[in-house]
Amino acid sequence: MARETENDAISALQRTAVFSSLDETDLRRLLADCPRCKLRAAETILRAGQVADRFFVILAGRVKVFKLSAKGDEQILHFYGSGETFGEAAMFSAAYFPAGAQAVEDTMLLVVRRDVVLKLIDGNSEIALGMMAGLSAKLRQFAGLIEDLSLKEVPARLAGVLLGESQDGKLRSFRLAQNRRQLAASIGTVAETLSRAFKKLKDAGIIDVRGTEVTIRDFDALGRMCRDD
Repeated sequence: MARETENDAISALQRTAVFSSLDETDLRRLLADCPRCKLRAAETILRAGQVADRFFVILAGRVKVFKLSAKGDEQILHFYGSGETFGEAAMFSAAYFPAGAQAVEDTMLLVVRRDVVLKLIDGNSEIALGMMAGLSAKLRQFAGLIEDLSLKEVPARLAGVLLGESQDGKLRSFRLAQNRRQLAASIGTVAETLSRAFKKLKDAGIIDVRGTEVTIRDFDALGRMCRDD
């Protein structure tokens, strides 16, 4: 991982909903109050059931949040990158982390303890508003995930992911942000079924796929597939 500088850390904090209202002096004070944690790719950050007495800011790198079934099957709930947070909902409920988290690549985290957040909120009400905005966004993400997994077939779920990775039509060609196994887990299926979904979209002339490179041939059809499958 490239060396993460103080300015890089400040920039990541400024992009978070939670801390975007803080000025640079306060952000530097926050960095001084909170330890950083450096992880290698595939290293575990936390496990489901651990006491939730902190949350995490990603200063650099990428993290997946996931659940394991009783049989050990993985359901990826979300990927988070630099300038995003995870774990704050569990922390504020004073309970346990309901899911596990793992570094997808070399990652640097800021570990924010509950007492630090409460101290910040006491001195700055905008922190509380930022926290509420961040939690509301995550609630919408998980509501969308539940809807997709319960109501949509695999090709429609894949279409939604591809639209998202195209930045809603801004990119015609792009590399998948996940490998096939991760992508299958994130949409609640297995690699073989995912391959069939890719083939269905390709045979319909909607996409072209070469390894991890995807080209969208027909954005309108991809949007219809996402909505109507």
